[in-house]
Amino acid sequence: MMKNLSRNIVGGVLLVLSILVSNEVQAKSLFGKDAKKQLKEYLTEICDWIESSDIAGQGGGFGLTEARLFRTLLAGYELLGKDQRYLLAAMRWCDLVAQKQEALQLSQGNDGDPIDLTESSFAAAALAHGWNYADKRRKKTFLKVVEGYAHILTEGFKKDPFVNDQKGSEGWIIKEGSNKGAIGKRFLGDQSVIHPSTASTAAGSVLFAQLYKVTKKRSYRYLAADAIRWLIKSRRMNGEIPAIVEGVMVPGDTLKVIPHCTEAFQAATYLLNDTDLTSWMLVELDPTVRWFVRSQNGRGLWGKGSEEAVTAHIIIFLAWFYLNTDTDESIPPLLDPAWKLWFNPVHAQSFGILMEKPVTGLIGLATAEMLKPGITFRKK
Repeated sequence: MMKNLSRNIVGGVLLVLSILVSNEVQAKSLFGKDAKKQLKEYLTEICDWIESSDIAGQGGGFGLTEARLFRTLLAGYELLGKDQRYLLAAMRWCDLVAQKQEALQLSQGNDGDPIDLTESSFAAAALAHGWNYADKRRKKTFLKVVEGYAHILTEGFKKDPFVNDQKGSEGWIIKEGSNKGAIGKRFLGDQSVIHPSTASTAAGSVLFAQLYKVTKKRSYRYLAADAIRWLIKSRRMNGEIPAIVEGVMVPGDTLKVIPHCTEAFQAATYLLNDTDLTSWMLVELDPTVRWFVRSQNGRGLWGKGSEEAVTAHIIIFLAWFYLNTDTDESIPPLLDPAWKLWFNPVHAQSFGILMEKPVTGLIGLATAEMLKPGITFRKK
């Protein structure tokens, strides 16, 4: 596991990092050819591990973790020579997600217990992304399923699908007022007021951005953009992204929502084709970048213990910001410690890479995004 790569790591980590932060790095570029070669080797190991773990098999699932593994496989397919194994594994997962959604089970947890909308929306967004790689028959099925789920978010149910004889909902998107664009957290039965939640709003924005990319329907573009505006306007003055759950700020949960929000910001850039929105985001998010700079821990990561996995998303976000704004040379050195850790076989194992699906999916996304920004959101 990682043996071939590790042979190059003794000097290779320093090589990658020196390329990353050297004076030869030009604006709008983070890695040179040698570093990208090593990243491709790393991505190959990750994709091989994901493909062999069979995310569409008995041990697979239909939530956020599997959606990230799926996106990594498609990125690997694009970047690593169109390896059909990766594409076939990704399509098998899409088929199962589509089947589950058709039975109104996509947003249902174990034993039929309803769960929040965040994982459901990310799974639906991944299925929309998979549409780009599907054959004609699958395209029709996937789009029907994803648009059906989007209709649930916008219009709700006449009757609650999980509780017999209970009144349904008129949808989970707040369409007016100070919280316009925000999305509620879970299936709420006959509750008439939908309170905003950060994670579900970010996930919904990614979903609607993917649907806009596929259908070009302006309604999806507006929904995605409104969600982005609410996410940014809900931040604290110091740039911190708060975790808001059903209208209430939850102290200490910021790191839990950062992955969702940073994905939403990037999806808007890569999928909506809205230069005004992107320009506004980049200006407004500068305080958030500074907050990340201040909150990096002593190991050069973010968070504590298992929370440090969020580092992958923060690195992707910082790279996205760096490549889309006037060059800020304070950003590349912030990426150095994480790659040094992940490229070291011993530390990578302790981090859970090529051992645990949630972590491996995160690192897979980060590796692919360093090779080609936007590749985990759209077809090459």
